[in-house]
Order: sequence, then C-alpha cells, then structure tokens
Amino acid sequence: MEYFGIMAFILAMVNITLSDKVKKMQFRIKKLEKRNKMQGENNMSQMIQELIGSKCSLYFEDGTSGDYDTLEIDDEWLKISRTDKKGRVELRIVRIDNIKELRPLG
Repeated sequence: MEYFGIMAFILAMVNITLSDKVKKMQFRIKKLEKRNKMQGENNMSQMIQELIGSKCSLYFEDGTSGDYDTLEIDDEWLKISRTDKKGRVELRIVRIDNIKELRPLG
C-alpha cells in the first residue's frame, strides 16, 4: 500500500513538472507567432506605403468594401477617406491586418 502512495506522489510531481514545461513552450510559441505577425504587417505596410495618395479599392475582413483614397500609413494603421453620394467626406482609420484585399485603381 505504501508503494502505491509513493508512486502516486512521483506521478503527481512529474505531471506538475510537465505542465510547467508546456506553459513555457506555449509562451515561447506565442512570442514567435507575434514576432512573425509583426514582420508580415511591416512588409504589408511597406507595400501600401507606395500607394499613398492614390485611389484604391479595399476589401475588409468583415465583408465590407469600397473605393478609398489612401492618406497616411504607419506600422499598424492606415488612414483612408472617401466622399459619399451626398458630398460628405468619410474619414476612416483601419488596422492593416483587417484588410483582406487591396486593389489600386487607375
């Protein structure tokens, strides 16, 4: 009976040690994914940088789309504007990772 208690204690200790290692690995994976995502965003922002001042057709992840003038860009955000049918200027600031597709017009 004592051996069963000792074995249960050893298994519990091994389980605790493994869960700590799993947590550390998950943290490292999340860190790497975040770094890779940031590199992808930087590449996209560099490509969009060339389109500043031009009119583009944007398709967003939520299914909306429209023709916008690209005004400014940084690492994460894109500032765009368009004029609606009533002549009002709509100004939007959107995250680059929310853009599904971008097509230059003209």
